[in-house]
Amino acid sequence: MNKHLIATAILVLVVSTICRAATFDVTVNTTPIKGETGFAVFDFVAGSPPAKNTAQIQGFTSDATLGSATPSGGVTGTLTPGPLSFTDTSFLNEWEQGLTFGSTMHFKLSVTTNFVSGGIPDSFSFYLLDKNQLPFATSDPTGADALVALDLSSSNPALQVYTSSFASIMVPTPTATATSTPTVTPTPTRTPTPTQTPTQTPTPTRTPTPTLTPTRTPTATPTPLRPFIGSLPAVILVGSSFNIGGTDFTAGSRINFFVATSTGAINAGPLTPSGHTGTTLTVPVPATVPLGQGFVSVQVVNIDQGFASSNARGALLQGFAPAGIPSLTSINGIGLAATSSDPSFATNNVQTVVPQGTVVRLGGSGFDTKNGVAVDLFCACTGGKVGPFFINPGDPGLSSTLISFTLPSTGTNAPATGPGSFVISNAGASKSYAIKSNAVSVPIGQAISVASVTQSGTTITVNGTGFSTLTVINFFNSQSGGAVDLGGLGPGGTAKIPLTIINSDKFTFTEPAGAIPGPSYVQALNPPFVPFTSSGSAPGGAFTLK
Repeated sequence: MNKHLIATAILVLVVSTICRAATFDVTVNTTPIKGETGFAVFDFVAGSPPAKNTAQIQGFTSDATLGSATPSGGVTGTLTPGPLSFTDTSFLNEWEQGLTFGSTMHFKLSVTTNFVSGGIPDSFSFYLLDKNQLPFATSDPTGADALVALDLSSSNPALQVYTSSFASIMVPTPTATATSTPTVTPTPTRTPTPTQTPTQTPTPTRTPTPTLTPTRTPTATPTPLRPFIGSLPAVILVGSSFNIGGTDFTAGSRINFFVATSTGAINAGPLTPSGHTGTTLTVPVPATVPLGQGFVSVQVVNIDQGFASSNARGALLQGFAPAGIPSLTSINGIGLAATSSDPSFATNNVQTVVPQGTVVRLGGSGFDTKNGVAVDLFCACTGGKVGPFFINPGDPGLSSTLISFTLPSTGTNAPATGPGSFVISNAGASKSYAIKSNAVSVPIGQAISVASVTQSGTTITVNGTGFSTLTVINFFNSQSGGAVDLGGLGPGGTAKIPLTIINSDKFTFTEPAGAIPGPSYVQALNPPFVPFTSSGSAPGGAFTLK
């Protein structure tokens, strides 16, 4: 057996020991919407990094009339007769089943429960949608209106079940209880208005009154209009306006505008729409809103309806060029990666490598050809960045849509190998360079990789490429209960396992506490911790801990 096969076998052993499974028996009562057309939707969403989980729907039965189905992402099989299987190979893995609702449906949900400590877990959710593909409202606190949600964040995940006036869920408790029959909350029935019993009087003659005063019936509190966002533009421009499509918008609708930044999300709202209908909001975005990491999450709150809030939807965030706000959308001819608009990452990034000592080409819009621009490169460098690199008016490397300059390979402005993030600042007439683009991440010098892992005593040495002082590792160690990740990020975003960086090709660390001899695996990651800046599951990370 050659070395490649040996390493692969060890990797398979490590991964396979992670796998556990959880099973839930789900019954859905859809009597309130019986006869309506709509959709039953099963979503399996990949976390970050993906934990290689699977989900499976088996034994689906219903008195509903099933129509056509639309699968997307890593979905195989069929709902009936089943099984219907999901993997986390894509961000969203979905089965949308068209149907005419009956009174009930039943299915068995089975999931594996791999999870990466410090990461974002895979998740499963189940929805019912109306004929317009809008979800029936539930008590889901996220605003997504799921009926069932499951985060695979532990080996024994808890299934979250939400209430709705349109459907109800019963999931038998898996542990034994005092009674063998699970308690079912009955569907509430309308309470009849009580009829006042008249007080008996000595004679049947009614005492006349000027006006008959009826018994006051309490006025029902109206259900607040809960907004729902159905659509956003793929790109929202700061300094311009955008439209939100959905339902139940009001004159009191206000917009939370959460901009992703390097230090966390900030709410640049609430923003006030300039116009509204029940299904459309037109929202101006002030030119002062920062572009941050180039991603925004939008939420509608009806302040005139008890502050009822909508689901959140994300979009890319860029600048409106006529307003003088620059946007960075490509590096060396490579556009923004799909993960840039993925809310799991919320960071603009490009899947290429920028070598030191070469000409770097930054593409986009709104670059200030009249007054000039400055380019900063944030990196694993002394002081956290190199630059600014000034490109002045008249320089052939400056146009309104392209900036070109040579990235130094030596000297104080030479960036270290590892993660990088470019930001462009327009000079403006005041030469303040205060109007900044979105930040776009890209590896500098080398892509990160792990070629081999060796051990001498308690010191573990990792050889590869693209390592920096910002590198973090996951350390998977096979233990009796399965593979455990002893690495990752701890509270405050600090690495659980400190690394000693020898150079961009080598680092060492001390065997972490709690590790036991046996199959182990090292995975290296650089900010912004997207798949392209991870060593992934390459066989070089596998070794046997002594």
